Amino acid sequence: GYIKVLDTCRISKVKHRIGFLPENPEFLKNISAYEILKFSLKISGLPFDRQRIPDTLEKVKLYDERNEKVKNFSKGMRQRIGIAQAIIHSPELLILDEPMSGLDPPGRRMVIDIIEEYYHQGKTVLFSTHNLDDIEALCTDVIVTNKGEIQLEKSIPELREKSNFRIAVHE
Repeated sequence: GYIKVLDTCRISKVKHRIGFLPENPEFLKNISAYEILKFSLKISGLPFDRQRIPDTLEKVKLYDERNEKVKNFSKGMRQRIGIAQAIIHSPELLILDEPMSGLDPPGRRMVIDIIEEYYHQGKTVLFSTHNLDDIEALCTDVIVTNKGEIQLEKSIPELREKSNFRIAVHE
């Protein structure tokens, strides 16, 4: 087979512009929340900013747990630190895969606030969700996929105009 070598020069020019949260973020178990963000900031390529880490931990409501090892975190806390590592470098494009998974109502509110903050800053947030209320409340545009194929691509106002629009899940 053919293996393409990534152009590391190009990657280094854009990696600070993108933040990503996978659906189930995983971290080394014996490091702290603070250490995760310090590492995430370093790999973003941005210069170290002493205040950025505490500010980000505060934003995701983990400042008091900053020295706690990840192995002691609940699912919701792991989700919060995952969000923190995605936003630590204030990326222009934030990609979130099921960002509200495992979060309690205050955690959900925190994610909504972050998404709205990014929107008001003119940044792009791309997130996947199965929660129609989140789509209605947070999205300007929607893409519906099935097995990796785009089935529908519309703005929320366009969807509202279609009185017969319904989403059905077929397994």
